[in-house]
Amino acid sequence: MTTETTKGKYNVIGTRPIRHDGYDKVTGRAIYGADIKLPGLLQGAVLRSPHAHARIKSIDTGPAKAVPGVYAVITGADFPGAHDTLVDLGEGAVNFRYASNNIMAGDKVLYKGHPVAAVAAVDKNTALEAAARADAQSKEATEAASGKKRPGRKPKTPPGTPKDSAQRNFTDPDSRIMKTNDGYIQGYNGQAAVDAAHQVIVAQGLSNKSTDQDQLAPMVDAVALNTGSKPKEVSADAGYCSEANLEALEERRVNAYVATGRQKHGQAAAVGERQGGGARVEAMRRKLKRGGWRSRYRLRKQVVEPVFGQIKEARGFRRFLLRGLGNVGHEWGLISTVHNLLKLGMAANRAA
Repeated sequence: MTTETTKGKYNVIGTRPIRHDGYDKVTGRAIYGADIKLPGLLQGAVLRSPHAHARIKSIDTGPAKAVPGVYAVITGADFPGAHDTLVDLGEGAVNFRYASNNIMAGDKVLYKGHPVAAVAAVDKNTALEAAARADAQSKEATEAASGKKRPGRKPKTPPGTPKDSAQRNFTDPDSRIMKTNDGYIQGYNGQAAVDAAHQVIVAQGLSNKSTDQDQLAPMVDAVALNTGSKPKEVSADAGYCSEANLEALEERRVNAYVATGRQKHGQAAAVGERQGGGARVEAMRRKLKRGGWRSRYRLRKQVVEPVFGQIKEARGFRRFLLRGLGNVGHEWGLISTVHNLLKLGMAANRAA
């Protein structure tokens, strides 16, 4: 906020205000939060994996615990086993097991830099030394399964090193290149679970993964969390079809109609031409063929697709305005809320 003087000039803009803390910052006399040392304060250090994907064979914490001044050393084995359930952490529902595995690696490393051990010591240098002595034996997952080296040609670049042709979006590093009907775009993957009776969005989510397969079970759990009851029936397109997803729906006792392939024009069932898959995929293929034109799967196109059409075409929402996975997730939640409010408003007008 600025105040204009009677001479038409500003009091602040265009002037050089005195920075009273400038001298202390330049000379190093300024004290920050990191400079405060409280009695009994411990310092921590984390041992991180150098591999992007590996199986942990063993972690020897003995050498780290033997360093004088070390109070504790923890690994993934010290954490209780997290259940595969959906919990609300304040910013949306997340899978508790996935969140727990992301904090500290258990038997598998999920990304380069994944924490595998943590140390608490009397000072930072002692903690760093102890973390370096923790002996974590791991093997890259491509070789761990069979004990043999990965077949094929030797990679031209070392593992973890990007190719010279690799691309990165500096405007929004969280976004990913995704294939659409109109070509490739830099964006996100928005999910919506829609009520078949009223086209109300009962659960929504957003990810930066181009595949939908990891989203089906969390969305079903989100529906149960938001509405207080699990859905009796779920329809989903071929992007969600996998043995793991069909097993998850079976465990939740949800009647599933999941396309096993792309349904071409004039084709009675959404089974595609490609055969194969596990026992559950084959059973779903037979289920859809048996239903044919009368299959409950046909309702998906008149339930979910119109909702995305209303958001994109009727309301003109064609792209996200914010940047970052968290911010865009909140924006998608707001768009879903607006859609539901309009549906409720139209229902109220019809009732009146």
